[in-house]
Amino acid sequence: MAAPRDEMPGPLPPSLAQQYDAQSHSFEADRARRLALQKELEELQRESEHGKQVLDNLAVKIQSLRAEVERQRKLKPERGCSSCHAVTLQVDAAAQSLLGAAGHVARTLLRDPSADRSELLGTVLQYVEP
Repeated sequence: MAAPRDEMPGPLPPSLAQQYDAQSHSFEADRARRLALQKELEELQRESEHGKQVLDNLAVKIQSLRAEVERQRKLKPERGCSSCHAVTLQVDAAAQSLLGAAGHVARTLLRDPSADRSELLGTVLQYVEP
């Protein structure tokens, strides 16, 4: 006849209450995480909206300043000799050349920060020289 076994049975399956507690804890953790993410999303949306309002305000201000400059330019009486218009055109052309040179320098340096500065200076001088 075989001797009775004195061994303990394997681990018992978790009780229904233990399973409920584990699921409840997991649910609460997920809920807390979701609420924190929702709060963060709302904060980011508020920041985004504020940023848009600031940009819109700046755009309105820029447009207003441009309109004011144009208005003053139209109201400004012509003074000086008849060549003033030609000088204004030359100044505008020089300004455009400088902008073109600045754009060239910026584009070159963005593409290659170690670009030859003397070559860039030569290019700028070509834009500026009459």
